[in-house]
Amino acid sequence: MSFSPPPVLQIVGYSNSGKTTLLTSLVSHLTDLGFRVGTIKHHHREMEMDKPGKDSWKHRQSGAHRTALLAANQAAVFFSQTLALEECLFYFADLDIVLVEGYKWLSYPKLVMMRGAEDLPLLQQLTNIRGIVVEKRFPDLPWDQYGEDELDRIAKEVLLPIIHDGGRKRGEG
Repeated sequence: MSFSPPPVLQIVGYSNSGKTTLLTSLVSHLTDLGFRVGTIKHHHREMEMDKPGKDSWKHRQSGAHRTALLAANQAAVFFSQTLALEECLFYFADLDIVLVEGYKWLSYPKLVMMRGAEDLPLLQQLTNIRGIVVEKRFPDLPWDQYGEDELDRIAKEVLLPIIHDGGRKRGEG
């Protein structure tokens, strides 16, 4: 089976830099424009997403490799192991774009959240930066800088080129 991953934009930055706020604003903006958007959040520690003692948790504890929990309003699939981002993107292949919060060190196109000059060293460690989202503009940086409220500009200058470079246009999939 052939798999074509969807276009991806990472939103990266240090803790409490505004990544989630920007991501959710961009999701709303893009869906208002008619795009189908997925999101992935990287959590770098272990966690339990299911409720211990519940039936679906017991299914997993008994050794099931995959467990689905289907409700009237939503669905979840639990895997018995972690997935790499590339493996997870398989489940998002029919979407126009996937916004990923985190995974700083991967090579997908990135928007970098910066709160101040103390965040400048991060820029030297990252690849594929498409823009920087700042509270106050920095002189002499080689990347375009955006305010958090410039959603239309970010969409036009950063997201739409990524979507179209990824070979998908609105409504295809």
